[in-house]
Amino acid sequence: MKNFPIGVFDSGLGGLSILNHLIKLIPNQEYIYLADTANLPFGQKTEDQLKKIVTNIVNFFIKNYNTKIIVIACNTATTTTLSFLRQNFPEINFVGVVPVVKPSCMISKTGCVAILATPVTTNSSYQKSLIEQFALNTKVLSIACPELVDLIEGDKINSPEMTRALKQYLAPAIEHNADVIGLCCTHYTFLRDQIEKLIPQNCIILDSNEAVAKQTLKILNNLNPEIFEKSENKDVTKTTFFVTKDPETFSSISKKLLPDLIKEINIIKI
Repeated sequence: MKNFPIGVFDSGLGGLSILNHLIKLIPNQEYIYLADTANLPFGQKTEDQLKKIVTNIVNFFIKNYNTKIIVIACNTATTTTLSFLRQNFPEINFVGVVPVVKPSCMISKTGCVAILATPVTTNSSYQKSLIEQFALNTKVLSIACPELVDLIEGDKINSPEMTRALKQYLAPAIEHNADVIGLCCTHYTFLRDQIEKLIPQNCIILDSNEAVAKQTLKILNNLNPEIFEKSENKDVTKTTFFVTKDPETFSSISKKLLPDLIKEINIIKI
């Protein structure tokens, strides 16, 4: 085990989908996961609020773990604060979760894709610039989904409320014959099964999880090739979990989503 912890943060459960992919691809590292549940959801915060929130999180990682790589496991935080963080913490290697606009447009056969995201991500200049750059011959339906994160965090993934909300948000995609559904919030990865039941069989669902894990590995190797040693022994992975509010709820729901990932959760104030 190398003393080179990788910080991963989100507002809550969504980033666990990223962390799970990181551990599978880079199993012999130390990870520190912080869910800022006291500020959940990020998708309803202003840009100034998010900048303050992520600054406190990054300072926590640096002060307590001397972290050199931090994964922003949240589309909203990425699209709103990634440039800000890189400017203010030049010594840190940040990996963001970029909306899957480009790959969605590249693989679409009908010429129409649907991008599901939080209201903040949907309205961000970051996502709009991606659409302008990569959707030259593709119709992009930018669909804001304000209810989904709260429903996931409220343990209502399989509820009638979730089904109703998904039907509402997916209706434009079905109406316009979109054949790619881009999940541009890390929480939404946990809704794959529900979404598949509501869309045509020819629809493809994309998220950023694998791409984020691969980019993290690339940075890790470039930072110091000797720091990474390939290992198939998952027992060497060390993961520490923190939340800023309500650890019992986080623990209960996370164990339903990823039963083997979390053993112990610590509560902190940042």
